Amino acid sequence: MNRLKLILVGLIPLVVGTVFSQAVVKLDGLAPRAWLVALFFLTGWIVLGYISGTWGGGALYSTLWAHLPAALLLIAVAYQQVRGGWFDGVIGSISQTFFLPLISLANFLPVAWLRRTFLFGAGVSFVIMVLAFLWGARSRQNFEATRGDTR
Repeated sequence: MNRLKLILVGLIPLVVGTVFSQAVVKLDGLAPRAWLVALFFLTGWIVLGYISGTWGGGALYSTLWAHLPAALLLIAVAYQQVRGGWFDGVIGSISQTFFLPLISLANFLPVAWLRRTFLFGAGVSFVIMVLAFLWGARSRQNFEATRGDTR
């Protein structure tokens, strides 16, 4: 049951990305402030890692289970990039909106020599999400270890 909860937690970026995508269309001037959305999302992702860090039997397993949807969608993005076009319908839409909350952070990386594709941004988003969630989960593990709590 806890693994299912972790997979559902892993779908939260899809909801946030969809809301962000619609907000960019409706609210003029939001797109240049995408990094603020990314920072708020990242903070929330660390907190979610802290809260659910023990659900999967440990910080690492919780992180792996929570990022299973992200890994599958990253594979879908990679396939679509190689194929040269986005899928029509739900899969194409989901794979584009899932990584939107953090994709603006890829622009801050000093890698001018690298061609910046959506796959690059999605990959950077994936790595940042995994590291942030793991940081939150490990923080809880360390906090409980220093407290002597073995829940």
